[in-house]
Parts: sequence; structure tokens; C-alpha cells
Amino acid sequence: MTVEFASPGTLSDDATLPSVVRIFIYADAAQRAAAAERVRAVLGELLPDSGAEVHEDVMPPSPTLEALAESWARANPGADPGPRRHQRITVVVPGLGHAELADLSVPLADAVSPGWRTGRAAERAVAEGHLPCRVAVGRADEHPGEPPIRYREEQS
Repeated sequence: MTVEFASPGTLSDDATLPSVVRIFIYADAAQRAAAAERVRAVLGELLPDSGAEVHEDVMPPSPTLEALAESWARANPGADPGPRRHQRITVVVPGLGHAELADLSVPLADAVSPGWRTGRAAERAVAEGHLPCRVAVGRADEHPGEPPIRYREEQS
């Protein structure tokens, strides 16, 4: 629902990590997988043969991400969220800089959550299967494809 450029605790200044587009959603695993497939389709149209990678994972609890659950609950009063959790889709496109990734983040987020820029996606979350989302662009906070650091620590 918002575009961020340096979310604390989400993105890093570590130059050894790739620049990414991160799409955060409040969804179940099947919805995340479907959203990731839509992202892959958009990447295939916009940047064929780019070597783009799309990674999916579940996020550990975070006060920053609670806004997604709250947005969904407000838009769907009394609805059971079921197995929804905070999830993320991470997009890595070799060779693209921050500004190019920021431009790319808009059609990717639109594929996941039509209406995300105006906050209307949550209003249609149940009826039309749309997902509230937040988008961040910058350096990853860990290597994409690995479980989130906090999640790995909690599982030890």
C-alpha cells in the first residue's frame, strides 16, 4: 500500500547483498504462490531473458507488517483470516539499479494487488481475492532464497 525506500529491519546497506524489490503480503501459502506466478509473468513480459529470480518466504512476526493484517481485518470485518500470514516475494534482477527496480516495482505490485497504490486492494481482499501489500526497494537484508535471519534464529 506504500512504496518504501529503506525500511529499517527489512533492507540493508550491505553492498554484498543484491538490490531487490520486496512485496509484502498478508496471505496464505497458495495465495502467495499465485501472486509470485503473476510476478513471474509480468517479469517475463517486461524483461524477458533478464535472469530475474523470484523468491517466496514467510516472514517472522513484525510490528511493521502488522499493518497489513490490520488493513485486511478492517476491510473484511468479521471475516476469518484462516491461514493467512505475513509473506514476502523477493525479486532480484541482475544489472538493474535502484531507480530501475523502483520503476519495476509498480507493475509487479499491480500484478499482485491491483489497487495497492490507493489502498483499495484490502477492500476487495475477500470478494475478489486481492491482497493488501507493501513494497520496498533496496538492498536485501539477507540472501534471497534463504529463510529470514530472525526466522532461522527462532527455529534453532
